[in-house]
Amino acid sequence: MMKRLRNTPHILAAAALLLSAVPTTQAKDTITIGKGSGILWAGFQRTVGIYGMLNDGKSMSPEGYVSLSDQPFECIEASKLTEIAGVLAYEIAPGVGIAPRINFYSEVWQSPSGWGAGNRAIISGNFTTEGGHANIRGIAMGHEETLPLQRPSKTDRQWCFTMSAFDNWSELLDPNEARTVRFEGHWVIVADGTQRMRRGIRFPDIHAASFTPDRTGNIMESWFPPGTTLRISTLECNIDTPRDINFGDVPRNINRDAKLKEQTVPFNVACTQDEDTEDTNIEVRFNALSGLYKTSEINKLAFGDPNGAYLTGTLSGQPEGLCGTVNGVRFDTTPLDLGKIGATETSKLINNTMTWRLCSGGDKLQTGEIKASAEVLVTFN
Repeated sequence: MMKRLRNTPHILAAAALLLSAVPTTQAKDTITIGKGSGILWAGFQRTVGIYGMLNDGKSMSPEGYVSLSDQPFECIEASKLTEIAGVLAYEIAPGVGIAPRINFYSEVWQSPSGWGAGNRAIISGNFTTEGGHANIRGIAMGHEETLPLQRPSKTDRQWCFTMSAFDNWSELLDPNEARTVRFEGHWVIVADGTQRMRRGIRFPDIHAASFTPDRTGNIMESWFPPGTTLRISTLECNIDTPRDINFGDVPRNINRDAKLKEQTVPFNVACTQDEDTEDTNIEVRFNALSGLYKTSEINKLAFGDPNGAYLTGTLSGQPEGLCGTVNGVRFDTTPLDLGKIGATETSKLINNTMTWRLCSGGDKLQTGEIKASAEVLVTFN
């Protein structure tokens, strides 16, 4: 069934039904969005690792151990974020905001003088378009946190987690030890449909950070490339492609990277705009919702189990995404160029085909009904 996307991410669901048991992110100076509402762009994919001495073992809410912040010494206040088209975002223009999809992980030594001395505490979790969640593990500090981070007599904080369930003035962590905090993910741009044509909108200097109450142990790294700006255009594009790719019954083949099934479908993009002032490149980005094969192979979309079946995609005219190769669609928001719409063109139709291949993960191949899903966005630059 053909379905048309309007202003919201296209969710591709690929299903291989009833597997039987019988053998057989490039940085840009200017980011462009167009008309519409919802998530209109995804990118700035990075892995950031920050390292430094703690110097202070306390864990307080304004100075989050793990933070995404526009502040030099503390977490961002919850009042700075607003809901835009159902996404909790940092507004950068009327009706337009940015929000993270970023995972984090860190280990740190607990205080040698406290309960849990000599053991590591681990914090892991994510910042999401709804807020975020963290899991803190360790003998002295096992608990979970959900944003906004609320503490008595403290301002509510967002994109921020501590290692303690309370604002604790005692040394929970060993101040004489260093820590590494690892962040991995990307950002989205969201709009509510009221945005107006404009250019030169600056991105805030948001950094991945780990703060300490006395500030001497603060470590941080800016996420966005310096000087990056946002342009709002009048472009609007629709994807015309099957939303569901159903491979039907598939014989089980535990030879790793064996092709199990293949389907080629239309992948057409129709764009319109008011007359604009410059040419604009049109691209498509895919983001894995069901995970990546082996958790890291960005051209292979996992079917739930990262070691089981996986999906590859090939856009017409691009290198073939054959099973077992590194070619094809990337499911980490990497842009794939489709074509260009000129400044004087009011419409553009780009016709393509997409070949989807269902591939075997080897002896970890699942049986029964399995599904994979990815978000698909048409973006501009």
